[in-house]
Amino acid sequence: MSGKKRNWREMALNLLRLQTRGEILRTVLGGLFGALFYVALYQLDLPSFRLMGVITVQLDPAILAIPVIAAFLGPLAGLIAGLAGSTMADALFTQQVIALGLINVSFGLLGFIAGIPHYTKGFSSGRALAKVVLFTMAGFIVMALVYLGALLFISHQNMLPTLLYNFLPFFTVSLITLFLVTPVAVRIIDALANYAWKKHP
Repeated sequence: MSGKKRNWREMALNLLRLQTRGEILRTVLGGLFGALFYVALYQLDLPSFRLMGVITVQLDPAILAIPVIAAFLGPLAGLIAGLAGSTMADALFTQQVIALGLINVSFGLLGFIAGIPHYTKGFSSGRALAKVVLFTMAGFIVMALVYLGALLFISHQNMLPTLLYNFLPFFTVSLITLFLVTPVAVRIIDALANYAWKKHP
């Protein structure tokens, strides 16, 4: 294997957190745990209210599981959590997979992009949390575009009803949850893990 190919392979394995058996195990099991956590939270319906009759203000605990798992365990774990979790939730609770599964792929893309950075120093600094928000928002934008495209071009839904009654509520609820709650959740989990490690090293 040439040096250039070896470097690309090492970079890919490093990105995906697959360089050692321990990393592979953590990535796969963490992704599956994230998927199950997504399913467990899927039917948790928090209070909501509407602004101007069309903008839904609410938190979505299920979608929060995706970037949180991704931040700690990397892009592949985030991809598994988003793709497998949303697919299992759709199959269990709605008995259908919409738009040939492309909507589920969009959730996987959210997790993959959110998990790209390495956080070797944890999440105690403002810079690390800002990076969490930045990559989560980048993943959210890609997810939203794929989600909308799937509804319009795969499911062939009408533009205006889809935008007002499907996409807009999903967009606002996901945006609020991911932007406001993700860094808080990551920081709390990181602090609890560090505390537990100090108590029981």
